[in-house]
Amino acid sequence: MNNREYKLYSELLQLSESQNWSQAKLEWRFEYAYIAEEPETCLCGHFPIKEICTIYNTTTKQRADIGNHCIKQFLNIREQEGIFNSLKKIMKDKYKSVNEQTIEYAFNKSWINKWEYDFYLDIRGKRNLTDKQEEKKLTINKRIINGVRRHNNLIPT
Repeated sequence: MNNREYKLYSELLQLSESQNWSQAKLEWRFEYAYIAEEPETCLCGHFPIKEICTIYNTTTKQRADIGNHCIKQFLNIREQEGIFNSLKKIMKDKYKSVNEQTIEYAFNKSWINKWEYDFYLDIRGKRNLTDKQEEKKLTINKRIINGVRRHNNLIPT
């Protein structure tokens, strides 16, 4: 085990009920994905990171922010992978579409309403949109991007 792994494990164990890593990691769930405006430091000590995941301990009710890499590598949680992939795509080209997982995530976080959710799922695979459809899609993409941006270390809701 390297220093970063050890630091991540010890930090998360302090926030967990179980002091056995294989049991403690089962207490943690993915809660939130965001992209930091300014580089942050992962719980493991890695700096800089911008793709950050908030995880929630279902037993102790604690939260922790860790990097996208650590959540995959050490906790084996992969829910956020598709979300970050879609975000990168629409941040690079606002006319692209996000995947179904990201649309569902935005709906669950109340960034879009049920009508917008259904609309996006309906038009997502279409190549030729009307001007009005394109405009609505861009509005939704902008809301999703704004939803995952963390400004000045504000706590995500």
